[in-house]
Amino acid sequence: MKIKINEPIKPMLVAEVGVSDKLYLDVLRKHGGKSLVEVKYDGYRIQVHKGSGITLFTRNLNHLNPEVFPELESCFDKLPEGIYDGELVGQAGGIEGFTAVKKRVRGELESDLVYDWPLEIKFFDVMYAEGRSMMEFPLTERREKLEEYISNVSEQTLIYNSEELEEKFKDVTNSGLEGLVCKDPNSQYKPGARTRDWIKLKKFLTLDLTVLGVYQGEGKASQLPFAALLLGTKNGGRYETITKVGISNLFSIEQIDKRLMERGAYVNEVPENVILSREIRKKAYSRKIPFKYVIPSRSVVIETEAMNVTRSENWHSCGLTDKAYSLRIPKVLRVRTDKKIADTTTTSQIKEIYGDDK
Repeated sequence: MKIKINEPIKPMLVAEVGVSDKLYLDVLRKHGGKSLVEVKYDGYRIQVHKGSGITLFTRNLNHLNPEVFPELESCFDKLPEGIYDGELVGQAGGIEGFTAVKKRVRGELESDLVYDWPLEIKFFDVMYAEGRSMMEFPLTERREKLEEYISNVSEQTLIYNSEELEEKFKDVTNSGLEGLVCKDPNSQYKPGARTRDWIKLKKFLTLDLTVLGVYQGEGKASQLPFAALLLGTKNGGRYETITKVGISNLFSIEQIDKRLMERGAYVNEVPENVILSREIRKKAYSRKIPFKYVIPSRSVVIETEAMNVTRSENWHSCGLTDKAYSLRIPKVLRVRTDKKIADTTTTSQIKEIYGDDK
């Protein structure tokens, strides 16, 4: 693959795994007995190209204006020529930090925003340096090169046993951070690939799901555009339902409804590429039929949290043979305006999380 500065590279992606008794041991086995473990930050993926100037790209390869990040100017100035992968995070951390990042990514720049909620970049990889591609080199060598250039790199630990990995995970999550990303030390950088070379560990699963339908509320909630969402996964060109989840945050409801209205996404009949199970037609599941359906190509991506993936006889269609996948204790986290419908979690990924890919 030919690489040029100022031409974006598809970011390498992380795989998510389901919770199991042998989770930590399984991760180490997949990585040949040892894993490079990094803290997972709650921010925005950013790709930094340093040539004669600075060019920034989002995970979707869209341009970001460097001028809305004045506090990062000195960081950019110190970078040698190259292409770097990192996470744009709020120094405050938590929801406030993520909100500050989100505002700035949208192009908002206010003096008090920069002063009160400064941002930083945690770099974790280098794809191009010293006039050549680094992607074919093992991660350990890329990391060494990165640390030669930059001081503000992601925290990383080489771990050899499952007890140490479990302890690290508990320490990180107890301190309020998102979780860990475990990486095979010998892995190459594979643009656009989602493999077990990079594995994400979190207290809860987080999935990027497409809105396929909406449900009206009752009582006071009946005055809202909707009170619950039908969410689904992507399976080739089709979309399969995996959960119905309530949503009570008025701002999120209005934000989602506005986007769907503007895109002409609402329809009364099931779109051809939305797959429903036969069970939903049964009288017992009559309340599961949405008030309105949503055309997937015009929909929005919702970051959704869940305790885990289950598989049983239910009214969903995700991976349906005799049983379907669904989510245990789902919760809407936020609208992912930085993600496209093509970024929706796939049914294959759900199978991997559940463990049916073995």
